[in-house]
Amino acid sequence: MKGIIHSYDKRVDKGHHRTEKRQIWCVPISQLQTLHNQDNWVGLKCVVMVVRVPHLWNQTTREVHFYLTSLNCDARNFGQVIRLHWGVENRLH
Repeated sequence: MKGIIHSYDKRVDKGHHRTEKRQIWCVPISQLQTLHNQDNWVGLKCVVMVVRVPHLWNQTTREVHFYLTSLNCDARNFGQVIRLHWGVENRLH
């Protein structure tokens, strides 16, 4: 992401025969072109992209998630918050 001010964090979690690598990029809305219907997102400050690469036994997958938020761009903080949210969802299933 050359020339674009952003925040970045990388994490690796291991446990239960599983390894998951996550990369998080946070880009302030001011660094991007106008989004479609951006005026509908009052207070929008940041776009977050998370790339998850879970490896379980002999299978590796890749997932990309995007988030819009009114919070300040801090990839490390988002990495923690998103991981906690996924943990809550996993306990519900």
